[in-house]
Formats: sequence, structure tokens, C-alpha cells
Amino acid sequence: MKIKGILLLISLSLILLYCAKKGLPPGGPEDKTPPRVISTFPFPDTTKVDQDSEIEIIFSERMERKKTEESIFVSPLPEFSWKYSWHKNKLILKPPEPLSQITTYVITIGTSAADLRGNRMKESYSFAFSTGDYIDSCQISGEAQHQGKNEAGISIWAYLLEDETETYLFKDKPNYVTQTDFQGRYNLQNLRFGKYRLFALKDKNRDLLWDIEEEPIGVTTKDVILDSVTFKIKNIDFILAQRDTIAPSLVNCQAVDRKKIRLDFNENLQKELITDVNNYSIHLQNKIGEKLEISSAYFQGDNLKSVFLITEVMKQDENYEILVSNLRDEFGNEIDSASNSCLFGGIELPDTVGLTILYTRPEDKEINVPLDSDIKIFFSEPPEKKSLESNLRLMDENEESVK
Repeated sequence: MKIKGILLLISLSLILLYCAKKGLPPGGPEDKTPPRVISTFPFPDTTKVDQDSEIEIIFSERMERKKTEESIFVSPLPEFSWKYSWHKNKLILKPPEPLSQITTYVITIGTSAADLRGNRMKESYSFAFSTGDYIDSCQISGEAQHQGKNEAGISIWAYLLEDETETYLFKDKPNYVTQTDFQGRYNLQNLRFGKYRLFALKDKNRDLLWDIEEEPIGVTTKDVILDSVTFKIKNIDFILAQRDTIAPSLVNCQAVDRKKIRLDFNENLQKELITDVNNYSIHLQNKIGEKLEISSAYFQGDNLKSVFLITEVMKQDENYEILVSNLRDEFGNEIDSASNSCLFGGIELPDTVGLTILYTRPEDKEINVPLDSDIKIFFSEPPEKKSLESNLRLMDENEESVK
């Protein structure tokens, strides 16, 4: 009986102790702490990194692997896909082929990276290293706004413009990428000198290409140039909006003279498609077999709504029909098949308008021009090649001819 009484007393004491215990339930408080990067390899701003080197990122806790891998951006964007491997809270990026030589790379972990509890990083984390002897140090920063407020996780894309070619977001991937933080701010770091075109968008499928119908986008009013004088630019801000998905239409056509036709569209077209003569076909009305040969197609200045065609001599008072195909607007919409033809009448009027120079690259009086730059001259219409070459002169400051 004595032993039973002692056991009963112990049991009652344990019950009372459990009932009297105050505080949170077992397991502790819910984890709401955002993860962070605590170390990397290579260390930030390391130079002369081996081109076959792996990249290691150690987080403060274990991460949700798929979301985190999708949030890793390497700039400049390599042509290969990285191989990922994990060891607890360490992520290892393995390049399947050597990195480029003498190049500053920027690794950005975006705010979409999340821990196992779903907590996202509070702000993007970036670090740079170089396979050369120095680290590029130019910066562009600003904010991005969507639906009236600053927003986290918006992708900021920077395209390095090395020539006059156009940038098409639905097929060209950016050179540099980062994301906005929880205050909607971004900072593109460690950029090289050059001319950049910037965009902000919600890259919903994370493919680094613009889905015109699904992804809102923001653009800048002009390109940004970074050099030894201007190497840090602030307040490049964006307001995102859903863009045009309506196909362009041919709204008017007319003969300007006996060898020139003007076509007018309802919106700007892509430059590289305008100048392809294979995108136009002209024939006598009701006489499909009798085509009018087209020798060139061009636009004037910044007007990408109007296209000029140079043809063989037209017949006066004959009616012609033009059919346009493959042209796209600046957002990638192909021309409407219900509005891609037009009728016009031939005229006998000769071309009496002289050739003019619209602009040049380099511009007039431009300084610090790279020694290997091409010289480009943009005319009001295509010049006759032989006469142009025989009348073109290049002279130095002493008026000595340069071959």
C-alpha cells in the first residue's frame, strides 16, 4: 500500500506539473525569419578566378531547392545551363564548360528564393568575381512599380548594345539580370562600360523571355551609357503595364513617283523586317502573273510606321495591288492577314527629290570615338552605290585624305 501511495503521488505531481506549465505549444514559435546568404565562394570581388571554378552559396538555413534555383541569375548570361547540387544549406553551381576569360561575373540570388517554411529572402543578394585582373564596377539603380505600388520580385533586364541591332524581348535573353527587393528597389552592379537598354517585367515563367500576352512590362525613355565619367546612375525607374497584343495593319498605299511607293501602317514595325524586300509582293490588279520587281525597301529616320519601296518603272493609269507578309510590330505581333493588302494607281511622275543625309554614326563632332568604330551614314533613301563610293571622301584634321 505504501508503494502504491507513492506511485499515485508521483503521478498526480506530474499531471499537475503538466497542467500548470505555461507557454507556447511544443515545436516553438512559427519560423517567419527570412533566409539570407551567409557566405560564398568565390569570395565577393575575387579576381583571377579559374574558368572551371564551381560557385558555392551557403544560406542561413535549408532552402526550398526548386524556387531557389529558379531565383539564381548569372550575369553576363552564359550560353550554357548550370548544373545544381545541394549539401544541406549549401548550393553548388557547376559550369558544364569553362567561363569566359577576362570577364566580371555577377551572381544574384533573387527575392523569390525561399526556405523550407516558404519564407522568401528579404532582398536580393549579389556578389561579383572576375576571371581577369579587375572587377567591373558600374551600377544602375532605381525602383519598379506595378498597379500603383512598388513591388518585390520584379525582374530587371539589361541588354548590352554592342552595335546597331535591335533588341527583341520575346527572342533575345538579357545580358544582366536582377530582381527588386521588398521595397521595389533594384541595383544592377558590376556592369562593364557600354550602352544599355533596360526593361522591367514580371517574368512569370522565369524563362528570361517576354511573354507579350501574359507578362506586364516597363520601359525606359532612353538607353543608358556607362563610361569612366558616368559609371553610377540612379533613379532609373519603371512603371509596369500590360502591352499591346493587337496585330498591325496596312492602312494606306500610294505611288510617290513612277518608281517609288509609300506604305503606311497603324503602328511602328520592326526595323530588320521592314528592309526585307521578300516581305512585299506587287502585281497588276487582276493579273497575278505580272509582278512589279522591288529593288529595295526602307524607312526614314525614326518613322517606323511608313515604308518606302523602290520598284521598276510603273505603268501610268494601271492599278496595282500590294500584299504584305511577315511584318511585325515592336511587340512581336504579326501583321493582320485581313489588313495586309492595298490597291494603288501607277503614275508617270519622275523622282525629283534629292538625296539627303538624315544622320551619321558617329554623330557630328562626337569625341572619344573608339579607333575600330565603323562609320555609318543614313540617307533619306537608298543611294546609287557606284556614285556614292566615287564621291565619298574621308579626311583628317589636316585635310589629308584617308584611304
